[in-house]
Amino acid sequence: MTIKIRTITGILASALALASCGNEDNATAGYKEVYSALASVTKARKSAGTATGGAPANLVGNALSSIKGPVLIALTHGGKNTAAMGEFERNGSYQTFTTVDRQTLILKQGVLTGTRGLGEDLMSSEADASIALIRGRRSGTTTRTYRYLDGLGQERPLRLDCKIAPAGSEPVTNPAGGSISTTKVGEVCTAGGLKVTNIYWVGSDGFVWQSRQWVGPEFGDVALQHLRR
Repeated sequence: MTIKIRTITGILASALALASCGNEDNATAGYKEVYSALASVTKARKSAGTATGGAPANLVGNALSSIKGPVLIALTHGGKNTAAMGEFERNGSYQTFTTVDRQTLILKQGVLTGTRGLGEDLMSSEADASIALIRGRRSGTTTRTYRYLDGLGQERPLRLDCKIAPAGSEPVTNPAGGSISTTKVGEVCTAGGLKVTNIYWVGSDGFVWQSRQWVGPEFGDVALQHLRR
C-alpha cells in the first residue's frame, strides 16, 4: 500500500516542513496510531483481490475501518500504484497525509503544496492566489511558485503563470458511498515550454473532494480522492 518511487540521484530526502501539533511525545504517539492503522490496511491489501483499474478490491473498506479521521486515496504513475493515506497532522489550513512508509503529501485547503519521501519531492509551493480561485470556483489568472532540490541539495524555484476556470458541474462518486455535487475547475500553468494541467472537483463549500495535481517534472501527476474529510 505504498506509493512506489523512482530514485533520482542528487535529490535528498527532507524532514516534514510543517511544525508538529503538540509536544514531541504527542507527535510520536500520533505517528504510532496512524502507522498502526495503515499497517493493518497494508496487511489486508496483500490478501485482497484486485478490482478493475488495478485498485485493491477491499482497499476502501479496510482504510475506512482501520484509519481514524480523514482518509485519502492516492494514485500515481498513471494509476499503476495506489495508496491509502491517513491524516497525520493538521496545522491551520494545512493537512499532512502519510502512508505506512512515511511517504507524505502536504495539502493546503485541498491543493498540493509539498511532498516528502517520493524521491522527487516538491519541497514547497506558493499557491494562495490559485487556492482562492479554485475554492471559489472562479476564473482568473495567477502565478505559482514550485520549489525543488537541485543536485547540490539547494532549493530552486519554478515560477508558472496559471489560468483558472470552472468547467461546469460534475458529480463525484465517492467509493465510500454516495454521489457528491461538485464543480470541475481547471488550472493550466505554463513556464517557457512547460505546460501543466491540474483539475479539481470542488464542493459548494470549497472543499476539494477529488483532484489531479502535478507534483513535478520528474514525478508527474498524482490523483487524489477524499474518502472521509
